[in-house]
Amino acid sequence: MEALAALGVAAASVQFLDFALQALSLCRQIREDAQGTTATNKELQIYSRSIKDLSKELKSGQADSASGRRIKTVAQACIAKTEEILLLLENVRKAGGDSRTAAAKKLFRLLKERRTIEKLQNELKEKQTLLDSALIHDIQRRVDLSTLKQDENFTSFKQSVQDLVNKLQDQDAVAQQNNAETQDKLTNLARDNRELRATTVAAHSKTVQRLDQIHVDMGQGFDNLKISDAKEQLLRSLFYPEHAARREMVRPPWSGTFDWVFDESLKSTAYWSSFPTWLKSGSSLYWITGKPASGKSTLMAHIFHDPRTVNYLQEWSGKGRLHILSFFFWRPGCALQKCISGLLRSLVMQLADEVPEVAPAILARFHLQPGRMPTWTEHGLIEALRLALNATKDVHLYFLLDGLDEFDGPYRDLVDLILEMKDSKNVKFCVSSRREAGLANRFCRYAHLSMEDLNFNAIRTYAQDKLPLGFDGKALSERIAHRSQGVFLWAVLTTQSLLFGALDRNENVRKLHCRLNSTPDGMAQLYSQILANVDKVDKEQLYIWIRLLSLKVRPTVAELAIMQMPNCVITYDALSAACEQTRKDVNYFSKGLLCVYAQAESEETDGMWHAPEMTRVFNVMSSENLKAQHLERPTGP
Repeated sequence: MEALAALGVAAASVQFLDFALQALSLCRQIREDAQGTTATNKELQIYSRSIKDLSKELKSGQADSASGRRIKTVAQACIAKTEEILLLLENVRKAGGDSRTAAAKKLFRLLKERRTIEKLQNELKEKQTLLDSALIHDIQRRVDLSTLKQDENFTSFKQSVQDLVNKLQDQDAVAQQNNAETQDKLTNLARDNRELRATTVAAHSKTVQRLDQIHVDMGQGFDNLKISDAKEQLLRSLFYPEHAARREMVRPPWSGTFDWVFDESLKSTAYWSSFPTWLKSGSSLYWITGKPASGKSTLMAHIFHDPRTVNYLQEWSGKGRLHILSFFFWRPGCALQKCISGLLRSLVMQLADEVPEVAPAILARFHLQPGRMPTWTEHGLIEALRLALNATKDVHLYFLLDGLDEFDGPYRDLVDLILEMKDSKNVKFCVSSRREAGLANRFCRYAHLSMEDLNFNAIRTYAQDKLPLGFDGKALSERIAHRSQGVFLWAVLTTQSLLFGALDRNENVRKLHCRLNSTPDGMAQLYSQILANVDKVDKEQLYIWIRLLSLKVRPTVAELAIMQMPNCVITYDALSAACEQTRKDVNYFSKGLLCVYAQAESEETDGMWHAPEMTRVFNVMSSENLKAQHLERPTGP
C-alpha cells in the first residue's frame, strides 16, 4: 500500500509538475503576447474565423437542392460554433488587465475554460468533418453530373466527330474523285497541249510554206500579169475584125443533110475516105473537094460546130489537151481574108489566146517591150507560127482551113506552108477547095472526099423538105438531085424558083416540071436566067445592090433602108420598119441571089450575104452581057 501510495504521490507530483510547467508555459505566452493570449488560442481564433468565413461563403453559394440544403445546414452549425469559440476566446483574452494579477486571472480563466474550448474545438472539427463530407458528396455529385454531361457532350462530340469524319471521308472521296478527274483533265490537257503544239507547229510550218508559196505566187502573179498585159497587146496586134467573118457568115446546113460526114458505116471509096476514121486515128491531112457551090464551106462550118468532131478527136488526142482552130478564106472579103498574112495572123492569135504556152514563147523570141508591138510581116508571122507550134508539142491541134482556092496568091506558097505545119507533132489539117490544079496535084494523095459525089441524098432531102405537099415533091426533089450534079447552090436556087412558081404564081405540078426543065444546068446561065426574070421596075435597085457587093462594099440593111427613104428617119420604130421592108425587098427582088444575114454578136441585122460564085460571075460579065439580059445600067455608082 505504501508503495502504491508512494507511487500515487509520485504520479500526482509528476502530474502537478506537468501542470505547473504547462501553466508556466501558458503564463509565459500570455505575458509575451501583445494581446495577452496564447499561441494555441490565437491559432484557434484564426482557424475559427477561417471556418466562419468559409461557411458563410458556402451558405450563400449553395443551390436550392438536397445537397445544397445539407451543406447550408452544416455551414450554419459551423458558423454558430465558430462564433461561440470566438466569443469564448474573446472573453478569456479580455479578463483582467496588464498586471500580474490580471495575467494570473487570465491564466486561471484560460485553464478553467480550456476544456470548454477544447470541446468546442472538437465539435467544430466534427462540424468541419461533416462539412467536408457534405462538400465531398456535393462535389462527387457535381462531378458525376459533370461526367454525365461530359459523357453526353462526349457522345454528342463523338457523333459530331464521327459526322465530321464521315464528311471528311466523303470529302476525301470527292476530293480523290476530283483529284482523279483533275488528273485525267490534266493528262488530257497535257495531251491536248502536245497535240495543239504539234498542230500549231505543223500549222506554222504550213503557214510558212503558204506564205512562201504566196510570195512565189505573187511573184508569178506579177510576172503573169506582165505576161497577160503583153499577151493582150500581142493579141491586139494580131487581131483584125474580119478574121472569122466568113465562117460566121456561112449558114448551117439544112436539117441532117450533112450528117453523112460522121457516118462510120460508109465504106471508103475513090471519092470518100472515112472522115470519122481519119479524125480518130488517120493521117495528118484530109482534103474536102468539090465543084463550085457544092457546099464545101457549109460542110466545113458544120464540122467546126458539131460536137461529134470533138468526140472523135478526143480518141486521137487520148483525152489530152485539144484545140480546134479555123480560118475561112474569102476572096470577096478584105485583103487579110484572102492572103497568107491574114491566115497566119488569125492562127497565131487563136493559138496565143487558147494555149497558155504560146504567148510567152513568142514574146520571149521577139523581145517585145510593153506598149510596143511589131509591124507584122509575112516572114515574122511564119516565125511566130513556128514558135507557137514548138510550144504546143504536148497539145493536140486540129486546123480547119476552108476555101484554099479563094487564096489570092500562088497556091504553091500556101500549100508549102500547110504541108510544113502538118508535119509538126500532134497536128491535123482538114482543108477544102475546088479542084484547082495547083491544089489537086499536091493534095490528091491524102485522104479526101468529093462533095458532088456525096450530096445526092442531102440535096434530095433538102428539096423534098422545102417543096410544099401536093406538088409532087418526091419526083421534083429526085430530079433536082440528079440535075444539080452535087452543086448545092444550084439545087437551092432551083428549089426557090419552084417555090416562087408554086406559091407566088400558083403554078400546078405540070408547070413546075416545065419550070424545072427550063432551068439551065450551069451556074452562070442560072444567074442570067434569074436576073432576066426580075421585074423591070426592080432591076435598077437589084443592080445597085449587086454593084455594091461587086465593089466589095458591104452595106448594112439599115444603110440600105436609109438610102431608099426619101425623108430622114427620126424614130427607132420607123427605122426598124424600114429595115424589115428592105429585108423583104432583097429576098423578093433577087430571087435568092442575095440574102440578108445577122452578125453573131448583134441581134440587129447589119450585113448582107451573097454567094461568092455569083460575085465572080458578075466580075467577068461585061456590060454588053448585062444589057443583053435587060439589066439597064443606071447613071449612079
